Amino acid sequence: VVVTSANLEVYSPKVQSAETPIRVSAENTGNSQPFTSDSKPSSRTLTAASVEPQLDLEWPGKTWKTIDGLNNVIQEVINHSDWQSGNSLSIIVKGIGGTNLRKFVRSFEAGSNYPKLNITYTTVSEIKTTSVTLAEDPAFTQNVVNLDYVEHPQVTSYTFTNVESRT
Repeated sequence: VVVTSANLEVYSPKVQSAETPIRVSAENTGNSQPFTSDSKPSSRTLTAASVEPQLDLEWPGKTWKTIDGLNNVIQEVINHSDWQSGNSLSIIVKGIGGTNLRKFVRSFEAGSNYPKLNITYTTVSEIKTTSVTLAEDPAFTQNVVNLDYVEHPQVTSYTFTNVESRT
C-alpha cells in the first residue's frame, strides 16, 4: 500500500485567534491501543515523520480546518510488520509553542463534528511471470510450444507460442 495523500479535518467550535504552532505525528506502531490514564497520548512513541502545518492565525467559530501533508506519517505506520487493514491508528497533535497557546477542536466523544482522517492510497501488487516450455527440442527439429503465465490478483493471462521447426 502506498499512501498518496492524507489529511486531518478538525472542527473549530469557537473563534480562536492565538497563533498556535503544532506538530502532527502518529503513534509508532502498526496497531495502536486505546488511550487510558496509564497510557496517555503524551507517553506514546511517535513516528519519525511529522507535519508542522502553517495554520491560520484566526480560526472562525463553527468551521472546519484541514491539516494536509500527513501521507508520510501514515505511510510510516502502515510500513510496520504488525500493521494490517482494520488496525487502530492514533494521530497525535502536540502544541510546540508556548504553554498557554491552544486551539480547541471537537473530539470523537463530542458526538458530532469529530475529526476526520482522509487517506488516498494505491495498492502495489507484485506481478509474477513464469515461462514454461511444454516441449523442447534442442535441435529444433520439432514444434515447440511455449507458455507464458502472468500471475496478478486482477489479471491472469496465458500466451501460447508455436515455434516452427528451424533447420
